[in-house]
Amino acid sequence: RVRFAVVATQSSGSSGINAEYGYVPPEQVELLSRDKADKEEEEVVEEKKGEEMTAEDKRLAVMAMPKKRKALYNKMIHSNKQKAKEVNKLKRKREEIETNRAAKKTAA
Repeated sequence: RVRFAVVATQSSGSSGINAEYGYVPPEQVELLSRDKADKEEEEVVEEKKGEEMTAEDKRLAVMAMPKKRKALYNKMIHSNKQKAKEVNKLKRKREEIETNRAAKKTAA
């Protein structure tokens, strides 16, 4: 895979000449500029991921996933919900046992 450097543009436009790689065709310069714009857009999305995603953003992100990744994601979410459910159940049991022990101590 050949890597090309982004050609520095001058005020009159892009010359297509790069000191490091030599001549770069105008089509390649255009593709590289598009790739650069896409990367900048991805950076904005990544910054947004650092913040809390809204329900709408999550729904749209899941819709955009390929079928295999979506299935894996759904399995992960399902297992996380099951684990949280089990944890909550055990917490309720612990609270119930502790209140029963405290009631027995005060009664005795």
